[in-house]
Amino acid sequence: MIAMQMVIDDFYKNSSNYKPLLHIRNSGGSPSQAAFAAVDLIEKKKVQAIVGMRSFDEAAFVGELGSKDQIPILSFVGTAPSGAFKRWPFLVRAIQPKHEQMNTIAAIIGTWQWRKVNLLYEGISSATANIIPPLLNALQQVNCEIENLVPLPLDQQPTLLTLQLEQLKKSQCRVFIVHSSFSAASHLFREAKKMGMMEEGSVWITTSVITDLLEYYANSSDISSMQGVVGIKSYFSQSTDRFRSFSLRFRRKFRVEYPKEKRPCPGIYSLQAYDAVWSVTRALEAGRKENTASSHGGKELLERILGGSFEGLTGKFQFTKSDELTAAETFQLINVVGKSYRELGFWSKNSGFSRVLSNDKEVIQNNSNTSSMEILGDVFWPGGPLLPPRGWALPNSNDPLKIGVPRSAFPQFVDIIYDDFNKSEPKLVTGHAIEVFKEVLTRLPYKFPYRFIPYNGSYDSLVAQLSNKTVDMVVGDTSILAQRCDHAEFSQPWSDSGIQMVMYRKKLNNNAWLVVKPFTKKLWLTTTGINIFNGFAIWWIEHKSNPELGGSFWNRIGTLAWLIFSTIFSRDGHKIQNNLSRMILVGWLLVAIVLMQSYVANLTTWLTLSNLNPDVHISSMKNKVIGCDTGSFIYDYLVDVLHFSPKNIKAISSHEEYPLALKRGEIAAAFLTSPHVKLFLSKYCKDFVSIGPIYNFGGFGLGFPRRSPMLADFSKVILELIETGRIQELENEMLRFNNCSGTVDSKFNSEEALRLDLTSFRVIFILSFGISLVCLMVFLIRSMWRRIRPPLVSNEHHPDKDEFFMFASELSNTRREYS
Repeated sequence: MIAMQMVIDDFYKNSSNYKPLLHIRNSGGSPSQAAFAAVDLIEKKKVQAIVGMRSFDEAAFVGELGSKDQIPILSFVGTAPSGAFKRWPFLVRAIQPKHEQMNTIAAIIGTWQWRKVNLLYEGISSATANIIPPLLNALQQVNCEIENLVPLPLDQQPTLLTLQLEQLKKSQCRVFIVHSSFSAASHLFREAKKMGMMEEGSVWITTSVITDLLEYYANSSDISSMQGVVGIKSYFSQSTDRFRSFSLRFRRKFRVEYPKEKRPCPGIYSLQAYDAVWSVTRALEAGRKENTASSHGGKELLERILGGSFEGLTGKFQFTKSDELTAAETFQLINVVGKSYRELGFWSKNSGFSRVLSNDKEVIQNNSNTSSMEILGDVFWPGGPLLPPRGWALPNSNDPLKIGVPRSAFPQFVDIIYDDFNKSEPKLVTGHAIEVFKEVLTRLPYKFPYRFIPYNGSYDSLVAQLSNKTVDMVVGDTSILAQRCDHAEFSQPWSDSGIQMVMYRKKLNNNAWLVVKPFTKKLWLTTTGINIFNGFAIWWIEHKSNPELGGSFWNRIGTLAWLIFSTIFSRDGHKIQNNLSRMILVGWLLVAIVLMQSYVANLTTWLTLSNLNPDVHISSMKNKVIGCDTGSFIYDYLVDVLHFSPKNIKAISSHEEYPLALKRGEIAAAFLTSPHVKLFLSKYCKDFVSIGPIYNFGGFGLGFPRRSPMLADFSKVILELIETGRIQELENEMLRFNNCSGTVDSKFNSEEALRLDLTSFRVIFILSFGISLVCLMVFLIRSMWRRIRPPLVSNEHHPDKDEFFMFASELSNTRREYS
């Protein structure tokens, strides 16, 4: 009221002929009293405008009357339902919108990287419409979300409020944002202190609706219960000459009218009232100067108010096209300490956090600004610590962390053991994944109780339980997939992951013609031809001087064949006398050595590597039955990505079923994750082999709810375990118990799996045996024939004839003899 009257005095201090008359009414916060007062002012006092009303209910009643009679109504309502001011066109909000302070709150939270907050607001529709949407948008920018929305009871029922706070106390989130009336806030903080929620580890942030009134309405009890609260306060410059003059005169008038009050300084409400009345006075004066019939109407007055622009005590007073004042862009941050509060600094839209404002006359040199609140110095948090709280509470024994564990087909990773008399609670949960989790717990900087909750559904549905808070964490052989990240977040993977194909190891080297596979057909023919040619060339050169190379036709053919092999394999070879023959032999041996070494190396590859990594393409498996774990993501991957038919996919519920299913041919191959393949082959290495490509995925990780405060700590520790080799040690401990001990075929052992058998070389044995048998038969037949028939007399050597013609003659005689 003092500030409103000061407007009239200031505006018309140089005019004695005309002054508007100010009528004061007090509604006491009652909407009905406000409506009665408005009717009296409009009908009896014939007022041209009404200024006041800080609650929306009051403003709604008076706005309805003002719109009916076309009387501009300037209210100080901070929040209102969406579209409320469009419903009553003559109702105008005469204070700056404070939605920008939601960005201030987000900047505070982003500084300390809190991921979840609780919002406590007075249960009215205006808070829901004007505060929650901009706060949600601002928090998303700093990767934070609202975990609980708590509407405070309007009648301040202690029982209901206590129940609400008890529910909040059970949750882990310890960051609270409060947006309510000052009376509701003071009641809230008193109850929170009684319940131990104002202790170390908690964070409380209040909006300007509460903080602006802290120094005027808070008593010692309120201040005591709000220790450590960080508040956002409306900012107005106190360094201008106009404000200093206003403040001096205000305090003088205030002491005269209220001599018992201890705080005579003008607050934000006084400044807002001053600016609102000043805008109406300017509009009235402009209409009076026009002095036309239409210039005194309510509609014209409203247009002049909305079209006015001036520098007020609270800042720029100018309406936008949406008939709202330009939003405040600068806020002050305070910290409740001791009997009052201390000023931390400022936050502005353009500069972020700063100790002082650069456009203020009190600016100091080397002032800096940043997006981090740390520049403001130490903050006194609830409970007394100067270090920033974690923003979340550890689970306690009354409410331990609920850890979901899947039913794995491989108990070496997760094994759930139940008591014979109690099937609802697991007696023991073990496995490699559990050991990794427990190892992480030993290195965390804090401890917390937990309990395992077995889950028999699919892995995807278990991960989805994190989003609806059925479980607080997922531990097991759970792969990190993109689709699962829609419901949860995962730690750093503690194991590589991918899909591999496992097949039954058949005796792939049981191929009778395996010995000819190292060379192509052309190479075999070329090798045979060059051997014959080289042998004939040496025989031709040597037979004149070497009597052993002479004789009958068949003797010479046999000598030629023997010469081909004896020259290569004999240590001394045939006795070579001619230098030309030796030159041929050098080139022949060079080719033979290279071919033999290459043959041996290539044959070794065929006999070993082909056995260990057979060439099986995924396309060849499309029409065969394959197996995968029950409830695993592999089923969807096989259908959607690799395009297997669902009818050809068999779900396997236990790792013990795979060996027999593969051996009996029930499934042609098993598709498993890489860690499972490693475990499977460590036990069944004799009979099975991993083949084909690896389809990579994110690895095995620990699942958390989105924006879980524990995620970063777990990921850091997992990285430490990987870097120090502890994860590998745990894996080796799991694998060493198998030691290739499993088998599905008693005829095989670990050595026989790599040995060669008779089948691989039966061709050359048959060939050798056949040659020997044929030669023996020919010898026996010839011996018997000689006994029955006298031997033919023939000249074996005619030194007087040319050797070439003699060889041709004998060849001709032989043909006639057998014809």
